[in-house]
Amino acid sequence: MVAPALTVTDLRVAYGSRARGTDPATDVVHGVSFSVLPGEVVALVGESGSGKSTTAHAAVGLLPGSGHVTGGQILLGGDALDLTTLPPRAWQRVRGARIGLVPQDPAVALNPVARIGDQVAEVLRIHRWATRSQAKARAVEILESVGLDNPAARARQYPHELSGGMRQRVLIGIALACEPELVIADEPTSALDVTVQRTVLDLLGELTSRIGTAVLLITHDLAVAADRADRVVVLKDGLIVEQGVTADVLGNPQHAYTRELLAAAPSLSDVRRRPVAGPVAAAAAPESGVLAAAVPRVPVLAVSGLTKVFRLPGGRGQDASITAVDDVSFEVHRGRTLALVGESGSGKSTTARLVLGLTSAAAGTVRFDGTDVTVSGGGRGRGGRVDAAALKELRRRTALVYQNPYASLEPRFSVGQIIDEPLRAHQIGSSAERRDRVAELIDLVRLPAGYIERRPEELSGGQRQRVAIARALALDPELVVLDEPTSALDVSVQAQILDLLAGLQDSHGLTYLFISHDLAVVRQVADDVAVMRGGRVVELGPTQQIFDHPVEEYTRSLLAAIPGSHRPTRTLEGVIA
Repeated sequence: MVAPALTVTDLRVAYGSRARGTDPATDVVHGVSFSVLPGEVVALVGESGSGKSTTAHAAVGLLPGSGHVTGGQILLGGDALDLTTLPPRAWQRVRGARIGLVPQDPAVALNPVARIGDQVAEVLRIHRWATRSQAKARAVEILESVGLDNPAARARQYPHELSGGMRQRVLIGIALACEPELVIADEPTSALDVTVQRTVLDLLGELTSRIGTAVLLITHDLAVAADRADRVVVLKDGLIVEQGVTADVLGNPQHAYTRELLAAAPSLSDVRRRPVAGPVAAAAAPESGVLAAAVPRVPVLAVSGLTKVFRLPGGRGQDASITAVDDVSFEVHRGRTLALVGESGSGKSTTARLVLGLTSAAAGTVRFDGTDVTVSGGGRGRGGRVDAAALKELRRRTALVYQNPYASLEPRFSVGQIIDEPLRAHQIGSSAERRDRVAELIDLVRLPAGYIERRPEELSGGQRQRVAIARALALDPELVVLDEPTSALDVSVQAQILDLLAGLQDSHGLTYLFISHDLAVVRQVADDVAVMRGGRVVELGPTQQIFDHPVEEYTRSLLAAIPGSHRPTRTLEGVIA
């Protein structure tokens, strides 16, 4: 019988001044028990606040603030080292050497002022896997093993010079540098595009399988767990509600909460948030009432030949600039949703900024309801030319919902002040009328009326995004640009926000330009899809056509990368053997 790499028994964790005691009222993790075998991947799944990250942090001795283990055991490896009784100095011999950690956000997990190679080498030196001179060469080998091109050059770079996917590869290299018995991967790909996500997870699986490392995978996405885990542990409110072999738990869930998570996961559900809109209708001839096919309706948004060029500092010749948006054309018709999809750097968000007049175009036109509202500036990105009245009208009739609800709201304002801000900026209504409008919007996005006096720090991520949507709707816009509006949210909260957006579109006749790298979400909400790559639209058409009959190989690769599109090939018996 193979001894588990990790055994968690009746674990209890609490936060607060009384956390060192035994009062069960302070617990946030309530008697959690599970194990992870060598070479096995076990996924802890659940919403934010379910206790999955707290459990993982307890296992690596990194509970934040006043968090403390108040009961139970966490045993590591065949020697059954009890991690709950380990003194701080002893942890220095465990972290990195016996337990590797792949943190969630690659943008903040690396030291911004240390070179990549030095950060990899540091782990080797601390745990005496290499001398100073050996560590430098070994660091380059590790960077090569995690798939970085030109690893010697990458070793000399700083974190800000690498993409998110590259930084996550570096973190995997650091976590596995000393070939630990256990790797804890805490939402390791939630900030990455689906194609990069798949590449990173493939890499993690390949490397851990090679050295027989056990993996504790923390994720809120059951589709990722379905693809990558041998067993699944489902947590809710600090309790395990269900656990077992992945195929059994996800194929035949016994607990209502597991079924709710499965229903909310876009990759595992074919449910659309609203019916697919039909083809764009032709306008009716006034005299006869007969559809006149030759006179199409004017689209709410018409983009033609849109181009954006960024000048690069210190660049010369061909390296003097980069074309971020290259001859992009599309239309969005009233009441419909067009999704712009593609990887990071494909030009999606820059296109959205051009549409909203937030940056200038080198070429092309943006027409809103038939009026030219193009901000042109020769590609310099320093302002531009546009009719001031037209731009002001564009600002009033369009709105933007940002990706990150934690960064897009002014922390010093109350919820009421945040929603009221666009009304004040456009000098609409008296103070009393604006208060009534704010109350109406709070109710519209299904937040309690009492939240009007709260500040963003008092709200969850989903509640903050509801506030952002309420603010966007304050001026009754006709077009709403949604820039990755749910990518920072748990799948269940994501489902609530998508349902809210669909309901608002039906009740208010809204038109959406939906920016996303997640084709599973797009399949649920979009009527039409434009696939972008390298600043160009490479495929455009109705959603069902794009998903069922993609023409471009790039589109097929995006579809293949959707989590949940394949299942683990390993069996539990194979892992144990």
